[in-house]
Amino acid sequence: MTVDKQVDMAQHEAVIGDLRITVPVPSASLLTDDGHFISYPYRRVLIPGYEVAVLDEQERDRLWHGPYKIFAGWRLEIFPDMKPSDLAEWGGEGHRRADRLVASALQKLSLCVRGDFSHEFVVADTFDGAKWKRLTPVDTSGHPSHGAGVSIRESRLDTWASLIANWPAVPDKSLELAVEYYCESIAHRRAGRLTSSIVSAAIATEILFNDSKSEVTNRISTRAAHLLSRGEDAIRVHRVVKKFYGLRSDVVHQGKPVNKEQIDLWHQMLMHAIPTVAAWPGSITTLRDALDKATFLRVQELDHLQNEDRWWNFCDFSECLRGSVLEPSAGDQQAR
Repeated sequence: MTVDKQVDMAQHEAVIGDLRITVPVPSASLLTDDGHFISYPYRRVLIPGYEVAVLDEQERDRLWHGPYKIFAGWRLEIFPDMKPSDLAEWGGEGHRRADRLVASALQKLSLCVRGDFSHEFVVADTFDGAKWKRLTPVDTSGHPSHGAGVSIRESRLDTWASLIANWPAVPDKSLELAVEYYCESIAHRRAGRLTSSIVSAAIATEILFNDSKSEVTNRISTRAAHLLSRGEDAIRVHRVVKKFYGLRSDVVHQGKPVNKEQIDLWHQMLMHAIPTVAAWPGSITTLRDALDKATFLRVQELDHLQNEDRWWNFCDFSECLRGSVLEPSAGDQQAR
């Protein structure tokens, strides 16, 4: 059974020869929980080897006026179990590993706050005993960020840290692919490409819940309902996920417009579903099997996934549905 990992939150103590991978996070502000901007100097350990650091004015100006031309107020720092020599070959395995570490961390941040976070400008530094010195840019698969910026409350950093700490060390390939399409959908949404956003959200959902070419909508809706809720809330989840697929069909086949609120609600469903799938102790195949049987027999592991206040349950989709554009509250329905 999955449990939250307890970690030592001590700051990284650099020694000669250490490697540090850094990436500025553009268009994302860090705020205290009462809404004030967090300014330099500020450093926060997410988990050992992963830290957040607010940039000073000189570094912000360098990013804005230098070759990057980006506005970033803070950066992610990763201290990997690697040596500087691992990055000697441009495009080699060392660069690919550094790229994966950064991309994976920022994907989990996107799951927390629905932001499109670039890892286009990743660099590696090495410690000489006195200070950090630039070693090399990192060859990445990153893309520029799109759309308006997002605000990240300090307590959301705790959620981000929990996702990094508790995510499966060797995740199911389907889970990894679902996360990629979720992030792609977020990027399309931020850039105003609403049709592409809803298509990518649908692909992410199908990767999680579908394994057949027949009765796709009902199968996905039923499995999602069993995973995310119980009782009356599960009925609402089932109904709304079916509506998602009606929207997708209208958009793809009839060219009907889709509004941002509908896409945002779909993203909230994935913010609940993806980490919950990650918390399942087996493969996605065994999870689907358990979900299919849940109408008649719920295994203990499924009920465990619906425990509140666990690392995967930071976004309650049933709560998001109350009064939403696709599932109005009982009072709203009576008023109509």
